[in-house]
Amino acid sequence: MLRPDSTTMLMQIREPPPRPASVRPDRGPPPRNPAGASVKQPAVLWNLCFCWSWIISGMLCLLVVGGNVGYCDAAAAAGSSSIVATFGPDDRGLTYARLTHLQVHRTNGKVYVGGVNRIYQLDSDLKLEETVVSGPVIESPACPVNADCSNQDRRQVNNENRILLIYYDKNRLVACGTVAQGACQIRDLLNITLLRQADGKIESVAASDPSLSVVAFIGPGSPPINSAMSKVMYVGRTVLNQVDDSMPSVSTRSLDETRNPFEIAFTDALRSTGTFLTLEAKNRLSYRINYIFGFSSGRFSYFVTVQPRSLEFFEPYRTKIVRICHDDANYYSYTEVALSCIGPDTTYDLAQAAYVANPGTELADDLGIRVTDDVLFVAFSNHGDVDQTQNRPGRKAALCMYSIQQIQQKFTENIRQCFTGNGVAGLGFVRATYACQKSQIDINDEFCGIDFNYPYNGSLPLLASPILTLTDTRVTSVAVSVTHAYTVAFLGTEQGTLKKVVVESKQTAKEYSEIAVDPAHPLLADMSFSPTKDFIYAATSSKVSKIRVQDCSVYTSCSDCLGASDPHCGFCTLENKCSLRSDCSMVKGDQRITNWIPYKSQKCTRIASVTPSQIQRTTARTLALAIENLPSIQGNYACVFGFPGSAPLETNATRSADGVTCATPRVELLPEIPGNDQSIPARLSVRMVNGGPEFSAANVTFYDCAALTDCGSCVSSPYPCDWCVQGHRCTHDTGENCRNDYLVNGQNRSGYSSRSGPSFCPRIRPATGFQNDQYTLVPSGMLRQVAVRVENIQPFQSRFSCAFSVDGRLERAEANLVGDLVTCSPVQFGYQALAPNATAALYVTWSDDKPLDNPGQLYVMIYKCAAMSSNCGFCLDLPPEFECGWCEKTCQVRNQCQSNERVTWLDRSSTCPNPEILRISPATGPWEGGTQISIEGINLGKTFTDISGGVVVAGHPCMALPDRYERTSKIVCQTEQIRKDRPEGIDLTGEISVNVANQFKAVSPMKFSYVDPKILKIWPTFGPKSGGTRVIIQGRYLDAGSRVTANIGQPCEIVFRNGTIIVCITSPATASEKVTVEMMFDNGRRTIDEANGQQFEYLHDPDVSAVDSFGSGQLMQGARGTPSGGSFIYVDGTLLNTVADPQMVFVYNGREYAGDCDALSDIRMQCRSPAAKVASAAFPDGRGVDRPVELEWGFRMDGVGSLKNLSRMPRFKKFELFPDPIIYNFSDPSGVKYHKSEYLFIDGENLNHAYRMEDYTVEIGMGVCNITSLSRKQLTCRPPDSEPIAKGADGRPRMGSIPEVRVSITDRLNVSIGSLSYDSPIAPFVFSTEIIVGIAVGAGILVLVLIAFFIAYRRKATESNRVLKTMQEQIDVLELQVASECKEAFAELQTDITDWTEALNTGGIPFRDYRWYVAKVLFPNSESHPTMTGEMTVDPARKHNIENGLKLFQQLLLNKTFLLTFIRTLESNRYFGMRDRVNVASLLMAVLQSDMVYCTDILKTLLTELIEKAVDSKSNPNLKLLMRRNESVAEKMLSAWLTFLLYPFLKEVAGRPLYLLYRAVQMQIEMGPVDSLTSEAKYSLSEEKLIRQKIDYKKMLIYVSCVDPEHNTQEYPVKVLDCDSITQIKEKALDVIYRNTAFSRRPRPDNLDLEWRTGQAGRTPLQDEDQTSVTESGGGGVTWRRLNTLQHYHVNDGAAFVLLPKHTNFYNLTIMSDKSDKSLQSHKSSPGISRGASPFVRGDADAEHGIKSWHLVRPHDSADPPSRDGTTKRNNKLVTEIYLTRLLTTKTTLKKFIDEMFETILRTNFGNYAFPQAIKYLFDFLDDQALHHEIQDPEVVHTWKSNSLPLRFWVNLIKNPNFVFNIHKSNSVDSCLSVIAQALMESCSTTDLKLSKDSPSSKLLFAKDITGYQQWVRQYYDDIKYHLPEVTELDFNHILVEESKAHKHDFHTRPALLELFTYAKKHIDPLMAALNADEFSERARLPSRVLQVVHLMNAEIRP
Repeated sequence: MLRPDSTTMLMQIREPPPRPASVRPDRGPPPRNPAGASVKQPAVLWNLCFCWSWIISGMLCLLVVGGNVGYCDAAAAAGSSSIVATFGPDDRGLTYARLTHLQVHRTNGKVYVGGVNRIYQLDSDLKLEETVVSGPVIESPACPVNADCSNQDRRQVNNENRILLIYYDKNRLVACGTVAQGACQIRDLLNITLLRQADGKIESVAASDPSLSVVAFIGPGSPPINSAMSKVMYVGRTVLNQVDDSMPSVSTRSLDETRNPFEIAFTDALRSTGTFLTLEAKNRLSYRINYIFGFSSGRFSYFVTVQPRSLEFFEPYRTKIVRICHDDANYYSYTEVALSCIGPDTTYDLAQAAYVANPGTELADDLGIRVTDDVLFVAFSNHGDVDQTQNRPGRKAALCMYSIQQIQQKFTENIRQCFTGNGVAGLGFVRATYACQKSQIDINDEFCGIDFNYPYNGSLPLLASPILTLTDTRVTSVAVSVTHAYTVAFLGTEQGTLKKVVVESKQTAKEYSEIAVDPAHPLLADMSFSPTKDFIYAATSSKVSKIRVQDCSVYTSCSDCLGASDPHCGFCTLENKCSLRSDCSMVKGDQRITNWIPYKSQKCTRIASVTPSQIQRTTARTLALAIENLPSIQGNYACVFGFPGSAPLETNATRSADGVTCATPRVELLPEIPGNDQSIPARLSVRMVNGGPEFSAANVTFYDCAALTDCGSCVSSPYPCDWCVQGHRCTHDTGENCRNDYLVNGQNRSGYSSRSGPSFCPRIRPATGFQNDQYTLVPSGMLRQVAVRVENIQPFQSRFSCAFSVDGRLERAEANLVGDLVTCSPVQFGYQALAPNATAALYVTWSDDKPLDNPGQLYVMIYKCAAMSSNCGFCLDLPPEFECGWCEKTCQVRNQCQSNERVTWLDRSSTCPNPEILRISPATGPWEGGTQISIEGINLGKTFTDISGGVVVAGHPCMALPDRYERTSKIVCQTEQIRKDRPEGIDLTGEISVNVANQFKAVSPMKFSYVDPKILKIWPTFGPKSGGTRVIIQGRYLDAGSRVTANIGQPCEIVFRNGTIIVCITSPATASEKVTVEMMFDNGRRTIDEANGQQFEYLHDPDVSAVDSFGSGQLMQGARGTPSGGSFIYVDGTLLNTVADPQMVFVYNGREYAGDCDALSDIRMQCRSPAAKVASAAFPDGRGVDRPVELEWGFRMDGVGSLKNLSRMPRFKKFELFPDPIIYNFSDPSGVKYHKSEYLFIDGENLNHAYRMEDYTVEIGMGVCNITSLSRKQLTCRPPDSEPIAKGADGRPRMGSIPEVRVSITDRLNVSIGSLSYDSPIAPFVFSTEIIVGIAVGAGILVLVLIAFFIAYRRKATESNRVLKTMQEQIDVLELQVASECKEAFAELQTDITDWTEALNTGGIPFRDYRWYVAKVLFPNSESHPTMTGEMTVDPARKHNIENGLKLFQQLLLNKTFLLTFIRTLESNRYFGMRDRVNVASLLMAVLQSDMVYCTDILKTLLTELIEKAVDSKSNPNLKLLMRRNESVAEKMLSAWLTFLLYPFLKEVAGRPLYLLYRAVQMQIEMGPVDSLTSEAKYSLSEEKLIRQKIDYKKMLIYVSCVDPEHNTQEYPVKVLDCDSITQIKEKALDVIYRNTAFSRRPRPDNLDLEWRTGQAGRTPLQDEDQTSVTESGGGGVTWRRLNTLQHYHVNDGAAFVLLPKHTNFYNLTIMSDKSDKSLQSHKSSPGISRGASPFVRGDADAEHGIKSWHLVRPHDSADPPSRDGTTKRNNKLVTEIYLTRLLTTKTTLKKFIDEMFETILRTNFGNYAFPQAIKYLFDFLDDQALHHEIQDPEVVHTWKSNSLPLRFWVNLIKNPNFVFNIHKSNSVDSCLSVIAQALMESCSTTDLKLSKDSPSSKLLFAKDITGYQQWVRQYYDDIKYHLPEVTELDFNHILVEESKAHKHDFHTRPALLELFTYAKKHIDPLMAALNADEFSERARLPSRVLQVVHLMNAEIRP
């Protein structure tokens, strides 16, 4: 049963939900007291309450009635963007509003908050859902639980929540308070207002004293009581002298809500043992245990406590960890072990908070545990007292961590120690201590206690070092989470902040962020994460905050992101943002690509270098960007060049080993370099081609050397520019622009130069007579000769001249060079201006106006003495180099002064006459003297001694000050004190005189007075102690003296002064006090008039507590206004009237705008909003209706700085600036509105955003319209009953006019919106009969005119339409022809490639054997080279000697020294041509084939020399041309070397795609017409071999048999065209019949005849030309004869044919005999001719008779008559360019085979076949050479590789597949293969393909494919370099040896040696000279051995 006095506590009170605050009905601003509370009736105070704490935070909370709760969605709480929501009870200031505990549901995110008398249920966004009122209650606090204490004193007691737990297994909330000695309740988790427990005995669980510690948690229970899966509540609480002595300190309690919840889970019958531990009563006061944290892990539950070390008095407090086994029903396992956290210089003994969490992967690995293991994190403090006997934390904090594994081991170690008989048990405060009993029990980590040696206090502490230390703070809460394998700790502090810490290892942690959650309010121990771990909930005693765990989005760059060290955040390179890893992904196809850089890597994508970073603007370059950490993403990269003021330019980029390479934009697209600049910067960034964020950016510079026009600036330029002296130009490319010129190299040009820098430039230097080595002086009008010295003049520089530029005109003079001195002819210098001087620029030029450099900017200064000085004093004071003097009335040089007896020229040593005083200042001074009088005039002495002692003021001497004297023009003297015995009000006045050198005297025309200044009054007489008050001081003679200061307690800065007023600004004062005003006038001190008695009072600074303004018709918190200003703003605060002139200010666009304020009292002030110039476009939504412009604002309150910017204070919003009201004019006609209703409605916009109804005034003439309502878009007023009198412009009545309506808003806006008439509208006008008749007649005439015009227009239009129709018909005909051709091309594009692809795969590949393959490559122009046949023609008599000589010669060739010398000698001969080089290389390779190791060594040596030669030339073009042009024997040898070694690769891998490509090209060409004579085809890749007209043809299938024993007259189906010539038919038939036969073994078409079998006996022989051939007459007497075709013979589809040998064909003999003497030669494929070449002539007889043959395309002949067949001549008018689409058709069909070929040769992985080692070996050799020669440009090595392999080997084979295969290559096929080979060549280029409409079609055809192919090439080179294993010399030599063995006897070397000897013999003299000069040659006796060979072969030899 419930206790009678606790009924109130346990009542279920469900509070109503909060409701919005009521709105005050009054319109005016209510007065406020200083605290801000409304001064209304007390009842209203209870109904209207503000969340005062949130007002401080700048947030207005929702208000509720009568003790209800209000909450705010505070996205900007505490000024942090990390805090997304907050919750706080509205009665925060009261005791029962304090919060104590917080829990967050781990799945649905609901939040439960316990507090004083309240428990709240919130959603995840902290919106209130339910409230339980748990108190206050009426009870007796001293009454034991369940006792009847009705006779004791009872009082109202608050119920403070002490325990708040979520019981997930049952969806329950456990809440325990302080009433009923800490009773608990079980509530429904979904609706906490519902109780879920049976009635029964109340258990005392938590302490009733809120100051005592309580810790509880839910964990597994004990098996004797519950099942293994049941849960119980573990409670640890501080126990003192409690009401119930049996209250346990630690207990395990049941959560069975059906019976006696919260009772001890298990006790024995006597309650002597069970799941509890009780302190002995005598120890409770002296031994206080504070419970910090509790948790379960594994088989145990733990408590972290702070307690005295022992029961002894004054023992220091220490931290311990307590362990209890879950299976222990009697607490026999209760054990304590000390936790220590010891730093280097501080011991942290007092635990403050703790948390258990799993570690991240990195921390787990470092600790040696699993990520599923628990780790205990404990926040400690040091002792705050010296003796450490109090649990008083200090100001130092530390974080230590202990893995549960460590804790388990330490407990086991301690327990094992006790069970070995060491130590004491009993703890003392639980039971008396006793010695540990020795036992043989096996103690392990799972030991669960026994009934002796308990409870046990372990003597071995668990030690740890801090991973983080903090100073000047105390940690109050800890929470730990894991993100991205990192462990993150969140530490709450007593200052109300949340620290974020990343635990980097078991030794260190780092704080990376701190958030102000609730300043000055400690965070509670409970902190919980949201279910997603994206937010953490933290609470203080006043509010709960939902906080983001990360703010990644605030970091905008990779360095900022990673530098923040937030482990949640990483940089997403895909989207260029800082984000979570989950927010950084890109889906591409079926793959999710992630490029997220974690904070710990610190590897931002960064462009480390750009090579080159400086680019000549006029030259396209390829840039190599070394990029660190570039993400690997599929797709193409792009380089983006951003230029100032220009659109960015983009080029394609290619991935390289260390970054990307990309070309610079096309030169014509680059912006011009502005003005006189020599460069333009560009921002170079890298991104993906299809857009997206930038990965990184760097700066590059585009420069233009040509912009530099002089040598000095050129060679000192930061760019590699050189100066061509003879060409007088600056250039970046001296090889191209300055050949054979004298150069001065730039300082930034790489490489050594003996002439580098501006010191080597031809230039001029100052000679004698130049001032400061810069200029020479010449008086204007004088004739003067100028001389300068010159440097670095070269012999070719001559014809010097001088030029002087003055006033825009150029004066030239001849010049003579003598030695190093150039002397200009005399020039008369002068200028017209009145300026003191003019500058004449000096130029010394040579040969055609080429100026020498003028680095010192030498010039001639022309001057006029008269212009430099206006009086004698100034004139004589001029510097002596000007040689000026005074000539009567002007300043002149002596030569220009006409001196005589009357005129004297005064020089510098003379004294000027006629001194004069022009002005003095000041004109008054105090009697006390000290006034410094400034006397200004002319001729006031040359030196100070001239006027010293000569100044007199009003008869009194005035001491001149030497340091203030300015020669001839100014004297400053200081007055002396005069006698004060003068009558008051009588001043001393007199003139000032100056005696100059005792010769001349000057007297001032004005007087000086000695006066007596007086201070009469001040205003204001008060101001804030911060100063800044403008004080006005009134008096007389206040302008006296030269130095005046004011002091009002502190110095007061004078800002204005005249005779009667001084204005000064006060300084800050130290205290509030009254002070006297004091002033110093020079030496005279004055105070305010004593009779006045005024003093200035410093008051305390004013403060502002609230600001209100009107908006939407009501008073709203915050300041708002419009650009016009003037709206009323009300300010509450304290001491607001201490400032005399307060102002409100806001800042817009960096400028302050102010509005005046008026202090109504010390606590209230009224301000007018400032007016500002703001454009309407400044408002975010155009008009600013919903989103005003927010501005920083504050008050000018003299010097009070705290009020200058209120918007930075949390409790004030920013100033809201709305747009000005817009008032619309009347929409009635003529702007006159007629008064028809009782009210007048005026429309507008933004009418009430900042103005109230009282601010508006509506005037109707002299009357007023009474305003009744105001909304955002309308103002309503009630006009006068009768029409008011109109008001004139002068404001006076104007009778007889309609009154004007004007709307004014305060005193700022006044607009007229029209007029208001009270009269009825005028009746409509009635037309008279005459008017109607006149209108009708006029309309009739107008209609007739329109009809006539329409008829004329119609005739003209008909005629135009007729012409247009004729033209349209002609266009339609042409369009039909074009459409027909395009349709045909499209249809052909849809050809079923599969059918003839299968045909390609039938039959074998006719590979040539190795010998003939090599022979074709080495000797392509020889069908049977002697090296293949072995033929060698020699004199038989000399044969033996020759063979011996060739053997010796072969031995010489196998000598490296001889062979290298031999090759070098041949190449050094300029007559040794290209053909010879190729032949020698081929012969050498044929000889060296048998020793490939030696051959490779020779080749490497030659290539090394070739590379060194190119590098030494210092020319990049030479480097890139290496191995491209076959200019050396080495390059051709390299081709042969690859030919030898790659043959296996060709046969096994690359041969098949190459053969398929050839066959595909051949078959595609044969699918359309092919001209038999010109080789032009309908289907071609070559524009030159394309038929550009429509050919009518038909596809046919014929059957051909061949009469020979092999084929046995079998008929073969052959696909042909009816337009094919007879020879073409035979070729196609032979291809089908001999499909599996090599071409060389097939019969030739010209050896066969074709017969058409038309029946049983019918046989018709077919020939290309016979008597039936069609002939036509052409121009110039030429006869054209067309080749016969199947169409000519009218052959039908399916016809049968026979191929017969020619000698068996009877009809052939008959036909030939009929041709008499004409020789009809059989046709053979001829080489093609270009368009416009001479037509083919068939035979000599035909040529003699002028007969020309043609097949399909007849060459154009202008003299030809019109053809009968317009479709087969080239005079067709159809535009031939439309046939270029056929190129694309062919390319599309062949694309598959081209790609397969390219992919095969540009791939490194071939499955079962290994990559050719020769290629890897060669490429590694080239890379080593580049590294050896320090070649940094990756393009160079790329080009070497391309020139050596693809361009030298593969291009050759693609163009000539007949080298590899035994096939016939026609001219048509050859043209197509050449285009494909060209595409491969372009693919090997490192630069982008630059195309235009004029580019060759072969390039345009593959334009879109080249970029992809280039990527293949780059990837191919990178894979070889980085991914293939290195080929060692040993392994490769083994390959070479095997290669030599396999082909040792394939070639006849004797013929090759013989031919090589002929070369040696031809160059025998230089060869012998070279051998004799070589030391190694001499040692090997090579010269004599050569002579021996020559001796043996000295006979005439014919190869």
